[in-house]
Amino acid sequence: LSAFSPEDPSRVGLNELAFTCFFENGIMSIPQLAAGENTITFEVADQSVLAGPVSVTYRWETGDGKEKAQSTILRLEQFTNNRADYTLDAPELVRCHSVVIEY
Repeated sequence: LSAFSPEDPSRVGLNELAFTCFFENGIMSIPQLAAGENTITFEVADQSVLAGPVSVTYRWETGDGKEKAQSTILRLEQFTNNRADYTLDAPELVRCHSVVIEY
């Protein structure tokens, strides 16, 4: 990323910058779920820099072809040693379709 002003280089700067990123991965790169109860470990490099909660949503397909989803909100106080553990129940899971992490 670069910014320039040919008229007045002293006036160059950014007030705000935002990115929206989309990653396309193969189905095998999604952290897999098993049918039934799963223990999920969400790990960050440094929990002290988290400024708010993290939302994790898994979507999966059931044996009858329906899609189900479960979202979990991980709050700052749930992290210990850069990790937050939680359970996710995925009855009748046949295939995990996606995991979405929002922060």
